[in-house]
Amino acid sequence: MRLGVTVILVAMVVAASGHIALAQQPPSESAKPEVEHHRGWASRHDDCSERVARLAGRLAYLEVKLDLTGDQHTLWDKWHDAAMDGAMKVRTACAEAPGPTAVDRAAHLQKVLATMASGMEAAQPALTALYQSLNDDQRRVLDWGLMPRHHHHGWDRHERHDHF
Repeated sequence: MRLGVTVILVAMVVAASGHIALAQQPPSESAKPEVEHHRGWASRHDDCSERVARLAGRLAYLEVKLDLTGDQHTLWDKWHDAAMDGAMKVRTACAEAPGPTAVDRAAHLQKVLATMASGMEAAQPALTALYQSLNDDQRRVLDWGLMPRHHHHGWDRHERHDHF
């Protein structure tokens, strides 16, 4: 279970940091670094927000699909709040414009990953408590729902329809 959440959050950062690539072709002499740098930041900001929106949508779907009891719903709320709080912090760190150098971009990525790790650590106890309260069918739903998605390869190349 930890691996699934870890993979989702790491995938969010890696996808959002695509504009932070350490190996890029040097700009031509006619390129205007400030303009290109600013355009890259705006796109990264949108990507970071998109990741949080997708997570929120996935969690809303899972909440309904799990058909939680009253006690489980309380545990869900604790985990959901912790997970979204962490995701919002990652979005903020991700959206900050790094400097133009490879060193700046590496430092920015390190900051984003540290923010992600901190958020995951904060949410893990609530996720564990929720997971332990679920029955086997609910666990299968949550396990499936937290699998990483690869939208660029179609809806979900890991999708398994036999869970529902």
